[in-house]
Amino acid sequence: PVAVQSLILKMTAKSPELRHASADDLLRDINLVIQHLKTGKPIKLSVPKISDSIYVGQNKPDAKRMSWVFFLFVAVSAAIAFMFVKALRVKPVEMSTQELFDEGERRARQGDWARALDMFNYVLRKDPSLPGAWNNKGTALYHLSRYNEALSAFEEALKLAPDNPDVLKNKGLVLVVMGNFAEALNCFESALKFSPDLDVAKKGRDLCLQKIGKREE
Repeated sequence: PVAVQSLILKMTAKSPELRHASADDLLRDINLVIQHLKTGKPIKLSVPKISDSIYVGQNKPDAKRMSWVFFLFVAVSAAIAFMFVKALRVKPVEMSTQELFDEGERRARQGDWARALDMFNYVLRKDPSLPGAWNNKGTALYHLSRYNEALSAFEEALKLAPDNPDVLKNKGLVLVVMGNFAEALNCFESALKFSPDLDVAKKGRDLCLQKIGKREE
């Protein structure tokens, strides 16, 4: 039927300007098509840039008729898929800060650093005063090789928790990658003041001393 052809044309258009602008627009057209298929009542679907409008009432005499049940199934399936994707996108906003934080750490343990970063960004939108979230965001950015952003995140964490040895250690690791061994050394030494047994900080300190010693030679 022409109604279904028009709906599919809008749903599968390559240009975003030709597709439905929102879920509400899609559902509106689907409901119109469903009503047309059930009752045969003419409807109007707007089709930008192709024509001002397409009036659907009767099929062309030579058009092939297909079962309206099949097209109803396709239309409803498309609507459900669209709403499901939309629901997934808004789900993080509906989660509590602690749930988002826990999900971010779970993603990090799985090595899904991009998704972990998304979770910690959501946490910080809700509460930017959490040093742990800034630290975890920096860690995710570090593993994504976005070192300047990681450094900024660790610095934000240190504004909130200047004596946190883990954040100091993490900042030092980023600075090592960036080649700033002198400042990295300061971070590792500061971390060891608060946590003398922090093994990563010890190794980082020794590496920095080695690199700085070679440069002086």
